Amino acid sequence: MSETIKTAPAAEPAAQAPTFMQKLSRWVTIAAGLVLGLVGLLKVYNAFVPQLPSCDDSKTADVIRGIFKQKDIALTKLADLKLANESDAERNCTAHIETASETATISYSLTLQGKEFQVRITKVDAKPL
Repeated sequence: MSETIKTAPAAEPAAQAPTFMQKLSRWVTIAAGLVLGLVGLLKVYNAFVPQLPSCDDSKTADVIRGIFKQKDIALTKLADLKLANESDAERNCTAHIETASETATISYSLTLQGKEFQVRITKVDAKPL
């Protein structure tokens, strides 16, 4: 008769616990992924839900310059674009403008029309230079 000898499988070495740097690296990667994910979600949200620009946004200033250009008024200065008050649907702002012959304080409002914002000049207090 033959005898078979059974041997226990060789014990595997115990898994090493992760080092501090490995743990730190993992958490930094997770945090960076969360931040990038949130930034991406914010960009998607802003693409589908339009927002009013601020009073001093460059887009707002460009539209104001365009309004005066359409009326053949060359602005030499557009400054101090400030928020006067706001509601959910509208921002009311003021700005200082200058032309070759006049200086003025203007009041204007920003509203949303669909996905586009609209600038409406509501008041002009002009004084000669």
